[in-house]
Amino acid sequence: MSKRFLLLLVLIGLAPVCRGAEAVSVRIRNAGLGGIVSSDGQISWIQADVRNTTRLPLSFDLVTAELALDKGSRPVTETLRLPMTLAPGEARTVDMALHISFDNSAVLLVQALDAAGMRLGAAARRAPAKASDGKLIAMLCATPGLCRDIRQSMLLSGSTEEQSRKSGALRLVQVKEAPPVWWGWTGVETVIVAVPSAQLSAAQREALEIYLLNGGTIVLLEDQLKDGVALEAAAGVRALPTARGNGGFLESYRRRLPPGQLRDVSSGRLIRFASASSQDFADYVRTYGLGGDSPIELRNALRRFRAEDCDCANADRTGWLMKRLGTSFRFPTFLEMLLWMTGYLFLVGVVNFVVLRLAGRPEWSWITIPVIAVIFSCALYLVSARNRPRNFGLDEMTVYQMDSLSPLAVTELKIRVSAPYRSTLHPNLPGQIIPQLTPRYERSADIEPFEAYDHAGEYQIGDRWESALPLRKWSFKDLNFSSYRRFPGTVYRDSAGRLHNDTGVSFEQALIADHEDVFLLGIFPAGAVVDLGRVPRSPYSREAGHTTGYRNPDYPGPGFRTTKQLPDRNLSEADRKKFEAEWETLATQRFSVVEFLRGWYPNGNRVFSHTRAVFFGYSREATAGASLRGLKPDYKARSLTVVTFEEWP
Repeated sequence: MSKRFLLLLVLIGLAPVCRGAEAVSVRIRNAGLGGIVSSDGQISWIQADVRNTTRLPLSFDLVTAELALDKGSRPVTETLRLPMTLAPGEARTVDMALHISFDNSAVLLVQALDAAGMRLGAAARRAPAKASDGKLIAMLCATPGLCRDIRQSMLLSGSTEEQSRKSGALRLVQVKEAPPVWWGWTGVETVIVAVPSAQLSAAQREALEIYLLNGGTIVLLEDQLKDGVALEAAAGVRALPTARGNGGFLESYRRRLPPGQLRDVSSGRLIRFASASSQDFADYVRTYGLGGDSPIELRNALRRFRAEDCDCANADRTGWLMKRLGTSFRFPTFLEMLLWMTGYLFLVGVVNFVVLRLAGRPEWSWITIPVIAVIFSCALYLVSARNRPRNFGLDEMTVYQMDSLSPLAVTELKIRVSAPYRSTLHPNLPGQIIPQLTPRYERSADIEPFEAYDHAGEYQIGDRWESALPLRKWSFKDLNFSSYRRFPGTVYRDSAGRLHNDTGVSFEQALIADHEDVFLLGIFPAGAVVDLGRVPRSPYSREAGHTTGYRNPDYPGPGFRTTKQLPDRNLSEADRKKFEAEWETLATQRFSVVEFLRGWYPNGNRVFSHTRAVFFGYSREATAGASLRGLKPDYKARSLTVVTFEEWP
């Protein structure tokens, strides 16, 4: 039986004989951005319309999953369960984030189930298609004709060779309805915004800004936004860097960004053009197809419109916080086990071959050998178990990445759940958070779909996220999440050189580093204003470069764009030994935010080639508020706020 025939049977089975027979009407409005997923296992935006067709209130669970038809309709990744209650005739639109794994036999199923598991309504469709290996570019246009003109400008500009390269490297998607959630833009390389900003809701504008902070690229066509910011920028009006909220779409950035220039925003990139017909925009779209045969002026445009990719993979700051501050279990080392075995053999030898022989009772060794073995085993168990957990543990490490011009921050969250005995725990977190699934190994026909991804299971979503997590005795598991948070303000520097903390968070430790100095702020309370000319400072080259050059993993990297392919540092033997000793004694050192600079290249001019300065603030505040259902675990929460500065006096 072919896969297409199986899919047809599923769709027919899900289709009701009479639409009026459904207690709950379910319709999948969006699956992926334009029905496309950029890569295998990528977060996809699922939007469904749900309506109560009865005359009574209904409570049910909206269950969403991607099913593999050739694997017994098993879930490919996770299953989402959203509790809902609808009044008679009430309709609601829900947005969900589901990891989509490209599979020709997969179908997306959204169904309403009552408490007994009976289906009240359902909808199904083919899972979103996988985009080509090229870059996915989304277009938000005021009119279909404008999108058509942009498409032609991108694909038909330049030489024949350039056009051929672009047709194979780009996948352009016209987005008719901008996602109101930040995960709707996941996997998109560039978003071209050519629509009046007034037509975008506050949620849609916020989703685009989060996409930008997460490393995306936004191209603005100012003549289409029609919000007056471009005219104010042309008149020389500059927004004060208080970052208490933007009046217009990305206003704080646009007023500081001349047309045709690129600006780094956290780990993302923003560029604006006067119109789609401008020469700058024409040069920009041609850079997507540049090659060795392109004119020299266009290769220069590539340096103008493109920046090095953000090397964020080496900046696992949540992992570093967990390594330094999280709960860890200490098991006997190899040396300890060797000493115990040596002691056991020594004692057995002395007792049986010396003491018993001198006493004339060598036959007692049949008793002394097992007795000594039992005593040693019990002693080794008690010594090993003295550091074992007596209660359930919950560690929460949160990193907020933000910009000095906006109070909006993207969030990386790591949760460590530990158990003193075998149990199934239910971690619970508030807000719209997205779990990060990682492939365990390459998928094949012999692997069950749900086994191909780590931590895939059934999640309850809504106001809070919850899942079941089985743990063995004396074990722990780490869960990683992505989210966002809007603070009351940000950390910024005024024209007088003073640093302001408007985040509402009091930092126990704080520093700010530029290419020359590291300003050691110490305690930096909420609302504080500090004159950087009066705080202790240390040369940047002294605090950075504390790497042995061969250890993996090492200290965290910058996490923002630096000069491409930084060379390795040639360490002297004395420095190598010093840094090796520092690393070996790390567990006995008091945690310091300076540790986030130690792995950076010591030449500050190369590190701060795009980002001019960076702030680190460590606190026990601004935590996510995780919990374990029905338990009171030993709770430990820490947060790190990272603010990048693209402008630095």
